[in-house]
This record gives sequence, structure tokens and C-alpha cells, in this order.
Amino acid sequence: MTKQSKDRKQTALLYAIAFFIFSQNVAAQRFGAGAVVGLNMSQLTGDLNVGYHKPSWTAGVRGTTRLDQRIDLSLEILYSGRGSRPRLFPKGDTLEFDISMEYVSVPLMIHILDWKANKDENDRFYYVHFETGLMYSRLFRTSINSRGNKFIEPLAQNITLFSPHDWSWVVGLSGHLTRHWAIELRFTQSLNNILSYDKNPTVLSP
Repeated sequence: MTKQSKDRKQTALLYAIAFFIFSQNVAAQRFGAGAVVGLNMSQLTGDLNVGYHKPSWTAGVRGTTRLDQRIDLSLEILYSGRGSRPRLFPKGDTLEFDISMEYVSVPLMIHILDWKANKDENDRFYYVHFETGLMYSRLFRTSINSRGNKFIEPLAQNITLFSPHDWSWVVGLSGHLTRHWAIELRFTQSLNNILSYDKNPTVLSP
């Protein structure tokens, strides 16, 4: 190997290292990732179980990118449990019934940041985030405990009638305790019915 060829390889290696460091620095400023863990309280419209009495876990990962100084875009992949039941602590009445639904959800959200934590213009840390967006969910498991209820028994016998697709709009508000920890509240409403009149006289929507 000639000295000139060796110098070229060393120079190329230095450029590669510099580019990698620069890329990581840019990525650290413009992109972020994190974990999401929470609790869903849900109900289904049309099933006679009125009230947000069905607690379920939600968990997953989130990736974010900065669009502007005070606007972020995020994409999440979540496990999302939903469903309904007549009360938060069921009494075992034969007229009661439980519907449990498990989804993989993908929310795409816009976050508007406010109340900056310090004066550093390059700092992402804002105390308050207002957010809104759309969410697609894919149903992968459903179970119904009808407890002999004649109204819900046809659904328990025909779980396949539930639509596997759900589109929702989402609004939320989060408060950041530190740069890396936040408490968030969201409200989600489905745009489509999970069971249509064409298949059953009951119309349900999460």
C-alpha cells in the first residue's frame, strides 16, 4: 500500500467518523424516542353499559421529531385494551356482561409546546404539551362474557362480526415533570362503528 493510498483511507475514515458524530448530534436535537405506559378507561356506545367502567392497560413506544421550535410530530405503536362493563366493580348480576377488546394502535399526533422550562432556545423541554391527531387500531382479540344476557348473547356467539379496523380522533394534554417524565391525559373517539346495522341490529363504537 502506497503512502498516498494510506493517507486517503485515513482521511476517508476521519470523514466517516466526523459524519457519524455530526449525524448523531443532529438526531439528538431533532429526534427522540420513549416508552408509554398508562391506563385506559373505556365504554362502547350502544351496548347499554353506560360509563367508562372498563379499565385496561396501554403500553408501547413513541418516536418524535421536531417540526418547528414549538411543534413536535409523534408516532406511537401501542397495545391498547378497551371494552365495556356496567360498573367499575361488577356485582355478578346475571344481567351484566363484559366485553374485552385488544388492539394494536398507531396514533399520529401533533404536539404544540408551551411554558418553556428555561431560556435555551435549543432546549426541547417545555412543561405543557397540547396534542391532537388520528389513530388507527387493529383488533386482534375479543372476548365477551354474556352471563346469560339475551341482549348480548348473539354478539358472544358471533365475535367475528366485529370490525378489525378502528379509526379514531385523539386530543390530549400532558404536563412534563422533568425533561424525561410526563403525565398525560387523552380522550379518544372512534370515527367508525365496530359493528354495523348490516350485520346486527346493535351498533357499537368504542
